[in-house]
Amino acid sequence: MEIIKQINYLKQHYQMAIPQEYVDFISKTDFFDYADTMLSTNGMEIELNHFLKEDDEYPSRDLLSWYSYAAKEREDYLTIAMGYGNEEIAIKVKGRDCGGVYYIEQTEETTVKKLYHNFNELKKYLTKEN
Repeated sequence: MEIIKQINYLKQHYQMAIPQEYVDFISKTDFFDYADTMLSTNGMEIELNHFLKEDDEYPSRDLLSWYSYAAKEREDYLTIAMGYGNEEIAIKVKGRDCGGVYYIEQTEETTVKKLYHNFNELKKYLTKEN
């Protein structure tokens, strides 16, 4: 299932508000286009490993598989990228503050911190448009 089909499935099946800016970006982005990019925001530094897309061979890189895995615990967030320390970068797709970009870390407890107000802010950072 290609990435646009996965996104449409997520929107319809889970009633997600997925920003069009993200859809446009991810449809033109390969898994590792921004690997090793250091995100520095709100006093945090996260080194990106890969974006999630469609990948039947590796569920840890597959957008739909990852959401299905994490849905019970964090159904309001769609993980879109992973850091090297298994940190997640996610978009809030349900509830208040839809469209915000968040950092999620899974340890004994789940840590969720806001990184950007919207996906365009993250995109500007990644593409050095800021």
